[in-house]
Amino acid sequence: MTSTADKLADLRERLERAQDPGSERSRARRDEAGRSTPRQRIAALLDEGSFVETGALGKTPGDPDAIYSDGVVTGHGRINGRPVCIYAHDKTVYGGSVGVTFGKKVTDIMDLAIKIGCPVIGIQDSGGARIQDAVTSLAMYSEIARRQLPLSGRSPQISIMMGKSAGGAVYAPVTTDFIIAVDGEAEMYVTGPNVIKEVTGEEISSHDLGSARQQELNGNVSVVVPSEDEAFDLVRDLLDHLPLTCFDESPVFDAPTDDEVAEDTELDSFMPDDTNAGYDMMDLLTQLGDDDDLIEIQENYAPNVITAFGRIDGKAVGFVANNPMHSAGCIDADAADKGARFIRICDAYNIPLVFVVDTPGYLPGVDQEKAGLIH
Repeated sequence: MTSTADKLADLRERLERAQDPGSERSRARRDEAGRSTPRQRIAALLDEGSFVETGALGKTPGDPDAIYSDGVVTGHGRINGRPVCIYAHDKTVYGGSVGVTFGKKVTDIMDLAIKIGCPVIGIQDSGGARIQDAVTSLAMYSEIARRQLPLSGRSPQISIMMGKSAGGAVYAPVTTDFIIAVDGEAEMYVTGPNVIKEVTGEEISSHDLGSARQQELNGNVSVVVPSEDEAFDLVRDLLDHLPLTCFDESPVFDAPTDDEVAEDTELDSFMPDDTNAGYDMMDLLTQLGDDDDLIEIQENYAPNVITAFGRIDGKAVGFVANNPMHSAGCIDADAADKGARFIRICDAYNIPLVFVVDTPGYLPGVDQEKAGLIH
């Protein structure tokens, strides 16, 4: 008869094996590339000691050789003392692809976020659907998408792109509120270069097709950062501007008093006398808020419109401003889409908007009409 002590010892041993369950070859390849494990990534983002893992011993059903975790680490913890639900792909286990247990773990943690009311953060590094699981894998993508709908506009959803993600692995992230991509590491595309070449005959590298910078220019990435650590810093800063749910208030921070704010004579001269001369609107926005610590969203996409989070009197605000430095501040189709998306996010989470207007109007041209400027 097995004693309770033996059972606990067996549990501890299995949990230990589940900490980094990928093959020796996969782990070596990851370590040689200097990439961190999913649990290290989660630990770097969350408050120290706050992570509670769920489903660590999950395995593909019916497979005696199945690997613990099934390619994803899930759980909940805290960021700056506030609750979040989180999942992180493990590229060393089935390439981080989605299988039935993988999908159930992610949907369970999303259900928890819906139930308690908190943000969901996905650390993405996946090859997409698990081919050997066929339609079961695709069904789990549908289940994940089905949870995103009730969460959308209710609790913030943030995706952090850490590596190459293809097919289904980009469908879910692109419908979240924010996508943060690590430069030089993240790649995103529905179909990779080999498939494109086979179907259309076009030849292109994976970098040119879907690198972080390219997808930023395509309007699919909110912010590109140079490293994992800076991605985590940005997520923490971003959550400081957002509520846990649309029914909660955003965090309020200390703000400088009127006595502490010196009269800034630069406001008298930042705008040039020549009405045809451009100026950088960011120079003004940094002076309107409590400090110059703004979080600009989609900085290099449609730069003729600026969308950014800041604070006034310690409370989060969203800035929407024309930027005369680009296209004289004219509004084109991309700028309209960019501004509208940001406004919808601020509206969903009850974040006040500050509009700063300096534009001659809509950008005329045949290409703009073809792009659907009317809408």
